[in-house]
Parts: sequence; structure tokens; C-alpha cells
Amino acid sequence: MPVTDVLVSDRGAFRADMARSARLLRAFRTEQAAPDAYYAGLGRDTACQLSQYLDLAGQVVADVGGGPGYFAREFRAASARVVCLDTDRGELAGLGRPEPGSVIGRPPKNRYGASLYPVSVAAALAWARSAQGAVLVDAMPRYLPGWTGPLLRVPVLREFLTWNLLLVLRRTGAVD
Repeated sequence: MPVTDVLVSDRGAFRADMARSARLLRAFRTEQAAPDAYYAGLGRDTACQLSQYLDLAGQVVADVGGGPGYFAREFRAASARVVCLDTDRGELAGLGRPEPGSVIGRPPKNRYGASLYPVSVAAALAWARSAQGAVLVDAMPRYLPGWTGPLLRVPVLREFLTWNLLLVLRRTGAVD
């Protein structure tokens, strides 16, 4: 298949392959010039990626740091019920009024460079494996091909090669 600048096509099931990684990297060049198209495409890619774990129809999806709602719109297009969480009202209203189901939190107490420090992939994996009320379903480098998943088992290497870690957790037990 030829590599194109289209993030997600209607080629069928989600594939975390080199062609996808190349499309994402190429599309990133358009983020500043055409943010609506870029983030809508990235949202479609994310919805497609999550759909490999379960049918999103009727599921509740939390879009943490959801900003103006590009991803939330794509999750809704897949018939998911979405809660978009962000601390910045301006970001939530980036596409007009905040999307239905949006929640505006307090500004973070931690600010990068002042009181927020980098989190390692090792720490994120340890947290996900020990999360109360959830089970870790999958962990992978978000934008890299699926075959790079085993890199997460290599202690120092994973910290350099995984700049965006995808953690898929499934709630367990009763909801309070």
C-alpha cells in the first residue's frame, strides 16, 4: 500500500504498521498550518486504535486533556459516550462552545519546570499494573508500529524510544 498524508483511511481494520507511523509523522507537518484537519485525523486514528480492544458503541470514554474536542467528536462518531476533561476552559471552547459532557477542572497544581517532573515509562507501567479497580489490557508506544511493543520490556531503551505511551486499562468490579 502506498504511504499517503491521510491519517486514517477506510482500508479496514486498524494496523499499527510502518505505513501508519509514516502517515502520522508526515501529517504532523500540517499541525500548525491546518490544526482542524490534523487533530480530526488524529482523533479518527485514536478511535480506530481503541476499537481494536472493544466496540466503542455505548461505551464511556474519558478523553483526558481533550482540549477543543477533536477526539471526543470521533469517539461520538463511533457511538461512544464521551466525557472530555480539561483544565483549560479556552482549550475546551477552541471549536466554539465546549462539547456536551465536557468537564472543566481546576488548573493543575503542578507546572512543568516548576513542580512537575518527567515521568518514566517504567513508572507509568508500574502505576498501570498496580491501579486499583482496573486491569492493564495493553501498553505500547502510541505512534510506533505494533511490532515495537516488546521495546517496553527493555529498561533503558524504552525511555528513549517511547515518547508517547499508550496504556489501555479496563475497569474491574462494581462502580461506586
